[in-house]
Amino acid sequence: MTLTASGYAPQIFDVKNLDQAKQIILTQESGFTTEQRWQIETPYLEDLILSNTDLDGESLVLDFGCGVGRVSKELIISTNCRCIGVDISPSMLALGVAYVGTERFLACSPDMLAFLDLKFDLVLSIWALQHVRDLGDEIDRIFRVMKPGGKLFVVNMNHRALPTRTMWVDDGQDIKKSLESRFALMKQGTLDPEIVGKEQAAVTFWAIYSKQPKGNGNVDS
Repeated sequence: MTLTASGYAPQIFDVKNLDQAKQIILTQESGFTTEQRWQIETPYLEDLILSNTDLDGESLVLDFGCGVGRVSKELIISTNCRCIGVDISPSMLALGVAYVGTERFLACSPDMLAFLDLKFDLVLSIWALQHVRDLGDEIDRIFRVMKPGGKLFVVNMNHRALPTRTMWVDDGQDIKKSLESRFALMKQGTLDPEIVGKEQAAVTFWAIYSKQPKGNGNVDS
């Protein structure tokens, strides 16, 4: 299904407080409440990231679609890395600064990335690419800000879910194929059904990608 620009309604991500933000970021699924998912899934994702990357205190991480920075917060606590969170929701970003609560976290809109002129060791995209209006444009944005050899960690549904005023819409774009057209797939898997529930695990994937050099030894920027 083709979704016009006028049909896209990101206002669903505008929130008034942290409780509202949590309910949007992690909806009730498979019998788990939002708070249960927050407490169980967050450390699980942190472990997945840390076991597949080499983060340390010198690492620079982009949390793409960060919400209030729940994953950034845990990675900073564990590794002392620096994180920049981007999100299309100004209210989520404002809440994120207080929620993460450290000078090693910066929150900004996606459009500000070009002006920061930074290159990232790792990009996280957790439950985000399924919701962006222009999938190819956002993948290109991520590619441009990654260091050569940088890693991209993705958790996503297998299908798209674009916000409209009345429903979530699948525009039919293949997220995996779009990612593999830009990045080298390193590793992929499914989420643990014991952690996220069988229904959720059946429709989602996680993967690690790399920004690999082209055949001539240069990385396309």
